[in-house]
Parts: sequence; C-alpha cells; structure tokens
Amino acid sequence: DLHVRSRRQRQMCIRDSQEAYEWATKISEHLLPKTRAYAEIWLDGEKKETTDHEPILGSHYLPRKFKTTVAIPPLNDVDVHANDLNFIAISKDGKLIGFNVLVGGGLAMTHGDHTTFPRKASDFGFINVEDTLAVAEAVVTTQRDWGNRVNRKNAKTKYTLERVGVDNFKAEVEKRSGITFGESQAYEFTERGDRIGWVAVSYTHLRAHE
Repeated sequence: DLHVRSRRQRQMCIRDSQEAYEWATKISEHLLPKTRAYAEIWLDGEKKETTDHEPILGSHYLPRKFKTTVAIPPLNDVDVHANDLNFIAISKDGKLIGFNVLVGGGLAMTHGDHTTFPRKASDFGFINVEDTLAVAEAVVTTQRDWGNRVNRKNAKTKYTLERVGVDNFKAEVEKRSGITFGESQAYEFTERGDRIGWVAVSYTHLRAHE
C-alpha cells in the first residue's frame, strides 16, 4: 500500500508540474510584445509585416523590467516573494485548480538611497485556473499605467504598491480583469534551490519508493 501511494503521489506531482508548465507558457505568450518594431528597423528595406497596436504593453511599454514566475509547491526555486508577479500552483486530487497570486516583490536596492528597498510580494489571493491570463494582463496593465516613469529607481512594481497602496492596486486589478480574488489556498514550500544544469539524484531513494 505504501508503494502504491508513493507511486500515485509521484504521478500526481508530474501531472501538476506539466499543467503548471503549460500555464507558464500561456502566460508568457499572452504577455509577449506583439509589435515587430525591431524587425522593421533592422531588416532591410521593405516592410513585409507589422503590428501597429500593442494591446497589453501599450504605446509606452512598462516603466521597468517585469519578472513573472510560476512555482509548484513544495519547491520555491523561483523565489515567489522576490518578483513582480507570481503564481503559486494549487492542485486538488492531482489536478491544477488555480493559483495563489503574489504581486510586487523585489530585492534590488541602491546603497545609500533610502528611497529604494527590498520588498516581499503581497498575497492578493486565489484565482481559478481559467482566470489566469485575465489577471496576469490586469496586473501588467495596472503597472503600465500606474508605474513611476519619472524616477527609474522607483519604477518597479513594488514601489507602485507602496505608493498607491496594496488594496488600491488589488482593487484595480479586479476591476480590469473582472475577477475577484478568493482567499488564498493552503500550500507549503519545503525547498528552494537551483535546478539549472546537472542535479544530483539519489537512485537508491528512487528505488526505495518504486
């Protein structure tokens, strides 16, 4: 019975990871710039194709770089509290049902400049999986319109939340997306590390759970 449960748990984890990866891809593709401006400028002579309308990033794009992550508990390798927009995968019975959304994290600061500081991302709450793209877009467009374009050192999302208030920013995201955040679902992070490159695996441990 222990072996069967262990195998089922591994299979559920694999399914969760695959679904979360698919949504990470969808988020990335949805938020990517649609314009072909770079190609128009640098490819010779004749303009073959163009997109004049940028539906999400607008005519001015974002005030600063914008980092988005997707994490699958119990691993927090991307550090969800240190990036602009973060989705924590929540599953039930082996199926991805939605995400807890965290906004406005960042570690960068300028030494001696007290207007810059690290900030832990704020927990906005839970969304159903089908609302993911709408919420992602709403967070990005809110930061696009409300972010600081005067002082580059204060242009990140974390400073926008500090300036306008977490509740105001969250309410604007709900207004733009048409989605109301629910109460955050329970999850647990037990590990954080670097998964890039070769990672040591204990085959003895794996065999013990077959």
